[in-house]
Amino acid sequence: PPPPPPPPPHYTDPAPTEIYTLTRSSAASDVYKRQGLIMGIQVGGDQRALQQSVQRLFDKGLRNLPDSWELAEFAAWDMYMRYGDRPAAVRYAEMAAAAPDAPARLKRIVGVWRDKNELWSVEDSIAYWEQAVAEASDDFDRFVCRNKLYDAHVTRDRKLLQPLIDDYVDRFGSCSEGWGGLIRAGLIQQLPFDQLGNPYGIDPEDCMLVANKKIREQ
Repeated sequence: PPPPPPPPPHYTDPAPTEIYTLTRSSAASDVYKRQGLIMGIQVGGDQRALQQSVQRLFDKGLRNLPDSWELAEFAAWDMYMRYGDRPAAVRYAEMAAAAPDAPARLKRIVGVWRDKNELWSVEDSIAYWEQAVAEASDDFDRFVCRNKLYDAHVTRDRKLLQPLIDDYVDRFGSCSEGWGGLIRAGLIQQLPFDQLGNPYGIDPEDCMLVANKKIREQ
C-alpha cells in the first residue's frame, strides 16, 4: 500500500517551508509576521510552549533579517500584549530601536519599558499604535499596526467590561446570554462596540468578553 500522507503542518512549527525560501527581504519579514499572527490565535493548550515556539520563529526571522526593525517591533509587542513577558518584550524592542532607520518612537518605548515599565498604560499603547498606523511604510505594515491598535482597544474595553460580566454572574448565579441581561440589571446602558463598530460578545461557556476582530488587509 502507498505510504500514509504526511501530517498537516502545525501552527507551532517554528520553521514553515515558505520561511526557508524567503530570506533577507521585506517579503520574508511579512511571512514571519503572518505566521506569528496565526500562531497567536491559539488560546488553548500550553501557552508557555506556544510562546517558546513563537519566539523561535521570531528569532529565526531576525537572524535572517537583522536590520528589520518592523519584525523586531512586531515581536516586542507580541511578547508584551499577547504573552505578558516584559523581559522578552524589552529584548525585542531594543533590537528594533538599534536597527537602521528605526523610527524615534521605538527609542521611547525602550526607555519606558526598561526604566518605568509600571507607568506604561493601555492608553499609552493606544497612542503608540495610532502613531504607528500613521507612519506605516506599506499596506501590510499598516494592517499589522491596525491589528495591534485593535488589540490595545480590546484590552482597555475588557478591563472595563469583564468586571461587569463577573458582577452579573455573582448576582444571578449564571452567565448572561447576552448584553441584554447586563442592561436590564443596570450594569451597562447600551450594547458595547469595539473600535471598528462591531458588537462585543460574551462567551457562554467561560463567560468572558469576546472580540470579533474583522480587520481587512488592504
